[in-house]
Amino acid sequence: SSTQKMVEQHLSKVKFLGLSVTVNERLVKPLAAVEKRLLELKKTNKTLATFLDKDLDHLEGYNWREISDVDRKSFHSTSLAIDFLPPKLNRHIYWRWTKDQKGENWMLVPLSSRWMPPYEMINVFEEEGFIWGGKWLIWDNMHFEYRPELLEYYRWKNRQ
Repeated sequence: SSTQKMVEQHLSKVKFLGLSVTVNERLVKPLAAVEKRLLELKKTNKTLATFLDKDLDHLEGYNWREISDVDRKSFHSTSLAIDFLPPKLNRHIYWRWTKDQKGENWMLVPLSSRWMPPYEMINVFEEEGFIWGGKWLIWDNMHFEYRPELLEYYRWKNRQ
């Protein structure tokens, strides 16, 4: 288990898609690769261009904290996670916030009412070693974690 001091010795503040975010130094190269690919795709993909130019307000990276209602640290505490936040929340983005609004019916919110990054963006992140929280049962559509070992395991398992 890492301590806060240990994690903070490896932080790096980077510009990503024109926005500043503090992450683990191990994310600098993968994020640069993601950014390069997204900016190239943006030239020919209007949906992605609109999303990157108008639908992003700020990024959240390192944050030493507990997950609410759970007795463990958030993956943001490792500085290996990044959240994309829109300028205005007019759609559902995170299951917990939706549950606070809708109570036990939070699971019934259709995909069409949820804020999501474009598929192409999710795909690029996954190809560079990130997993997207929007694929989880308790969804977190703004959230990406750098977990190349999990993706490699799934690739290996699917070859069996």
